[in-house]
Amino acid sequence: MAPTKETYIYLCNCDNLCDLNEVEELLKAVEKKLVVKTSFKIVKGYFSGGQISDMVNETIPNLKMDYAVFVVHAGECCLSFSEDSGHGKIYEALKKRTGSDEKVLIVIGRDDNYRDDDEENRSMLSRRARNTALSRQLRPQFIDGRKSFIFSWNRKHRAIHEEALMHYFDSTKKGQKFTSQLVAESVRIEPRPEENWVTSPVATQSQSLEISQQGPSDTENSLDEQQTEEKIEEENEPCVLPVSDSHFSTDHEQSGFLLLETRMRYGKISFESKDVVTRVESWQPSEEDAKDLEQKWKSTPFAKLKVFGNKGGEIHNVVVTPKKAWCSIS
Repeated sequence: MAPTKETYIYLCNCDNLCDLNEVEELLKAVEKKLVVKTSFKIVKGYFSGGQISDMVNETIPNLKMDYAVFVVHAGECCLSFSEDSGHGKIYEALKKRTGSDEKVLIVIGRDDNYRDDDEENRSMLSRRARNTALSRQLRPQFIDGRKSFIFSWNRKHRAIHEEALMHYFDSTKKGQKFTSQLVAESVRIEPRPEENWVTSPVATQSQSLEISQQGPSDTENSLDEQQTEEKIEEENEPCVLPVSDSHFSTDHEQSGFLLLETRMRYGKISFESKDVVTRVESWQPSEEDAKDLEQKWKSTPFAKLKVFGNKGGEIHNVVVTPKKAWCSIS
């Protein structure tokens, strides 16, 4: 009898936004069906934005892993996987540790954007997820099974994901585009012209980087982010925050002058240029108000903040719109 092949697989997710047990369930289901008797040794790890450096320099390099699965939330799929972004640094570290970009899969969790049951049963990921900036940053062969996959589901994987993963671990299918036998026609992921993709110097040296350094245009990125923001705002009602009864009213966006519009992460106000939409000169709230905001919203990963007041800088009211699960490394 042939010995059991041990395969080490590392699963990771930022800020506990997705349940890694869902991915483990998929792997365990496939493990039983593989032709070559295999034992998956699964290690799960959650991290926060403040742990990126430790993850990249200490944790990941010292883990034993043959494959890795990077799990992201559907609400953060417009994030960049460029080398200098938080997600990109984790992704690069996983590719380096496994020895190949073909050994890193991406799962988009909490994806409830499937149009109907038919699309959900026939596709590995929703059309919306396929059209996000994340998906557009990867070459088609890293999505359709020729080299790797991107999967998406809401709270549980489906039969097509098991079938696709069996294709992935079948050495005789290496380099072949995945075609589902469970549906009448294959899962379609339209290829894009090769001239749209640019290989970085790192890829030339190691042949490990298959992410487009050019990526989507600014217009495309803005459109995706806008669409994602609009959906999230539909699902989360704005909250008028009475930080101080002396100067906060209940009629938000009705009184006063917009002093600041930006993002908050766990209650901390961001003054970074990528987050600030509007800011009157160098205006900022008092230390007391900032601490009060942080205390009230410290459990919220991501929120949009609007501060209204008069032209002298006196605050009238604050509007906080919680966002649906935005990772702290965004």
